[in-house]
Amino acid sequence: DFQLERYPGSKSPSSYASEITLIDDANDIKFDYRIFMNSTLQYGGFQFFQSSYDPDEKGTILSVNKDPGTIPTYLGYFLLALGLLMNMFDKKSRFSKLLKYSKEFNATAIITVLLVFSNISANAEVKIESSPTLKYLETYKVDSLKTADKFSHLVVQSNNGRMKPIDSLNRDILHKLTRKSEFLGMSANQVVLGMLSRPEVWRDIKMLKITTPKLKKMLGLDASRKYVAFSEIFTDAGTYKLTDIVNNVNSINVNERGTFEKDVLRLDERLNIAYMVYYGYLFQIFPQPKNSKNQTDNTKWFNPVDAISTFDEKDSRIVKMLVGGFVDGLVSEKYEEVNKFIALISQYQKKIGKDVIPSASVIDSEILFNKAGIFPKITLAYILVGIVIFFVSFLTVFNKKWSSSKINTVFFLILASLFSLHTFGMGHRWYISGHAPWSDTYESLVYIAWSAMFAGLFFFRKSLMALSATVIMAGIFMFTAHLSGIDPQITNLVPVLKSYWLTIHVSIITGSYGFLAIGAMLGFMSLLLFIFRNPNNPNIDNTIKHITAITEASLILGLAALVIGNFLGGIWANESWGRYWGWDPKEAWAYISIIVYVIVLHLRMIPKLGSPYIFAVASTLAFSTILMTYFGVNFYLSGMHSYATGDPVPIPTWVYFITAMVFVVIAIASRKRDLPKMTL
Repeated sequence: DFQLERYPGSKSPSSYASEITLIDDANDIKFDYRIFMNSTLQYGGFQFFQSSYDPDEKGTILSVNKDPGTIPTYLGYFLLALGLLMNMFDKKSRFSKLLKYSKEFNATAIITVLLVFSNISANAEVKIESSPTLKYLETYKVDSLKTADKFSHLVVQSNNGRMKPIDSLNRDILHKLTRKSEFLGMSANQVVLGMLSRPEVWRDIKMLKITTPKLKKMLGLDASRKYVAFSEIFTDAGTYKLTDIVNNVNSINVNERGTFEKDVLRLDERLNIAYMVYYGYLFQIFPQPKNSKNQTDNTKWFNPVDAISTFDEKDSRIVKMLVGGFVDGLVSEKYEEVNKFIALISQYQKKIGKDVIPSASVIDSEILFNKAGIFPKITLAYILVGIVIFFVSFLTVFNKKWSSSKINTVFFLILASLFSLHTFGMGHRWYISGHAPWSDTYESLVYIAWSAMFAGLFFFRKSLMALSATVIMAGIFMFTAHLSGIDPQITNLVPVLKSYWLTIHVSIITGSYGFLAIGAMLGFMSLLLFIFRNPNNPNIDNTIKHITAITEASLILGLAALVIGNFLGGIWANESWGRYWGWDPKEAWAYISIIVYVIVLHLRMIPKLGSPYIFAVASTLAFSTILMTYFGVNFYLSGMHSYATGDPVPIPTWVYFITAMVFVVIAIASRKRDLPKMTL
């Protein structure tokens, strides 16, 4: 009997399983068993895996494997991993010598750092010219505050079946429409509440983000405008002005779309979102009662319009009463009445949707997480602090008078505080989502930034250069995580990721990227110092050697974690799919990365390739294999590791500029590459 479970109210599979009966006539054995993803049946030396299922969901597909070499293979993995770990603690190992060398050289600096964070509101760009509208907004802004907060605690069901506070949905809506977290001094909950209650007012408010001059001109807008009103995108006759343009853009290959085409599609998306908000289509807040005549799925929630048309007569009247009282109270600005109806809707949700509704503590935690906005704030802090430490660390190279161990300690404490906040944010997201926070592109980027900070603070804290590389790489990964093409929303897990192996395998292999990223950044810093080498300043050469030692130590740690992570991936694959390795694109590029970094770490044994310059170049360029493993495979190749991928996206222009800059620095630094090989 094949069984497919879906997330509440969605088509997304939560898990699939097979209830089977095993019959062994020879031994007169017969028993029932449940096979599902990451849980196999082992019998008589065979393993039976839940592999797939028929498209009609009536038949199951199992794979069978008999592997007498499982124990020797796992033992081999264990011994190899043990050897890599023991290398870290052997006082005679290369790693221990590198750490000892780096501790003897203390590159520190003295500087007073004052970071002024100022929030400059851009709301002045949005001008409300209509006096009645202005009066309404001023009153609404103050009076709706408490009601909006109560509204934010209602539960909504997303299209993929995740249950979340409506606060999360409202924030996503406002950010999509305006690219802001607040608008006209109002929270996302207030804005959405206003759009629901007074669409005739909000349609004329300039709140849809628009960027390209060409699109502004086509819509007859002033070039200085940054926002357009919903009503401005329609003619007086009600015709949509972008119909032909959108159709033309959709016919263009995604890799050939320019800034104008992207702006057209984004504006079209914003318009559709605004339309669905005005009519309430986005808000699946009404669970269907189990005794409803028209019921098809007791876990599915409906938006008000669909609920009224789908539920039976009695339940439909209840929804009409709740929605009518809610909207009428908003329109007449009787907020106490609105609060009562919000409470009634909440009671309805808890009673009818009790099987899937999250607990009050989870809802409150997610709202708190949304308000805190930890990750975007940390991103800015990492970048600013990283730039400061970067320049300070370079000052120490050219002027020893700037050196001071006290300032090194101050910087360490600042970064430790940011790291603690980063850790708290990841733990908070873990609690809200119910799974380890490294299951999708956004979460894994945040985790790589965390692992880079962990590596720098716990292994290389004595070096200001290393701390600089650490926080800059963390800032870069956090910045990448918050690019528009990456979705930060908390999502449900696909079935194969519902395993403790997600926590073990993914955390180790992704964590290795943090160490390797630090190695790449330090290698690039070494190349910059090569450019400024001067016989009159031997401190530069000493600093290059110091950075080289830290870089090599970081790569050793990163490579060890990468190899062990792949061993664990092989075990997970064998437990889930019945094979250790299948040359999936992700597996292939992980293997390539290991080979490349093994070569980089052993270049010192080749006489003509053992110089600090060659090592700096190699450690910098080697990180491209990690970028390919992570980004390239995720976005451009397909395979069994496709559960964390996004749609194919064009490579951003800035990537080409950074790549060109790296090669230019390598070329310029090569003129002064004659620094002798480092001896330990």
